[in-house]
Amino acid sequence: MTPLRSGRITFALSGFAALAVAVTGGLLLWRYREATLDAAAEREAVLVRARAEEIGGELRALVDEVVRLSRLAEVDLADGNLEPEKVVLRAARRDSALFSASIAILDAHGDVAWAEPPGARPSGPGQALLGLARGRTSPALRYLPGEIAVAAPVAGQGAIVAIVDAGRD
Repeated sequence: MTPLRSGRITFALSGFAALAVAVTGGLLLWRYREATLDAAAEREAVLVRARAEEIGGELRALVDEVVRLSRLAEVDLADGNLEPEKVVLRAARRDSALFSASIAILDAHGDVAWAEPPGARPSGPGQALLGLARGRTSPALRYLPGEIAVAAPVAGQGAIVAIVDAGRD
């Protein structure tokens, strides 16, 4: 073999080795990028599931509390006396972290008979919310931009409503 020929072979082998290292490095970087993106997507999915479960749990607790309050003997609009309802709403708002939001009693026409804090009212027509609550055997949920309302019927053709402000501007 001549020195010229062995130099070409050495150069060709070196070039092939460099190309193989570059291709291998590129594949490893591509696989690393894909694995990183998959891991980030997995973490995000876990966070979204956790948030959804937390929100679902809070909403279930709110619905359960509204149902419990709506079934109290003191909450009866048929007797024409709002004092027992006022006491129930004040106690619910004071003693329950669930009602850091507002809570209201709607009369048979969908008007706010009493609310805690005073002056609170659901956005949108109260009659629609009352109709939702009275037309179901389970509590009604209504979402309007900026508000979530949970309503349950009470004795005397009214409803009790929890109003969660979801960031109205």
